[in-house]
Amino acid sequence: MYNPYLPSNEFVPDGEPRVFGDRIYLYGSHDEYGEKSLCTGDYVCWSAPLTMEEWRYEGVIYERMQDPYIRKITEKRKGNMFNQYLYAPDVIEIEGKYYLYYGVAMSGAGFGVAVADAPTGPFTYLGRVRYPQEAKPKGWKDTEDGIDDGDMALGMGMPMIQLNPFKKHFGLNMKDYAYDPAVLYDEGRLFLYFGCGYCYAAELSTEDMRTLVKSPETGTYITGPLLPSTEKADRQAVAA
Repeated sequence: MYNPYLPSNEFVPDGEPRVFGDRIYLYGSHDEYGEKSLCTGDYVCWSAPLTMEEWRYEGVIYERMQDPYIRKITEKRKGNMFNQYLYAPDVIEIEGKYYLYYGVAMSGAGFGVAVADAPTGPFTYLGRVRYPQEAKPKGWKDTEDGIDDGDMALGMGMPMIQLNPFKKHFGLNMKDYAYDPAVLYDEGRLFLYFGCGYCYAAELSTEDMRTLVKSPETGTYITGPLLPSTEKADRQAVAA
């Protein structure tokens, strides 16, 4: 469908609006006209005054080839619609720096993090969301895909279609799967929300903005699935 406030030739699905200062900034995936795959474009940004009139194109803020995983598989000619495009991002401002969190399609490449000095970028790749060194989960291992430190702890490098979550009814095997991140900074603490089908939450260290912190409330790094309050859901949450 045509976008009601952006030009009709611009496609920004998964929109994530953020207010920084006296302007609102729109982030999201980036579809391109005529492409058969989703989200093939680099990340772009649009902004407007708080009246949300006179939207302004801020240009490309992050290129997908800046991501080392995408760059590596492209060089190996192993790219496809499930592992080489940038999906729904979010941006947060902390002490004058802007942090971009994003996923790479259904690749299992974990969440990438990029940083900039302005809400319109340009953003520079910072690293992957990761477990602390002493808390690598069972099955975690470095990969050959060029990710710094092998930081694909979220997703384990396994594509979503390999995990087949629909067949397993979004079961516990999806607990650590990195998909469509959202971030919240509250009273000095940084929280990450993500999931496919169900939502999960985790806290990140504000020292590097990407290392998981063990929750003082639960003693775990990632919550169980945040499900509707039903008897079945309660059993699944306890099992997680």
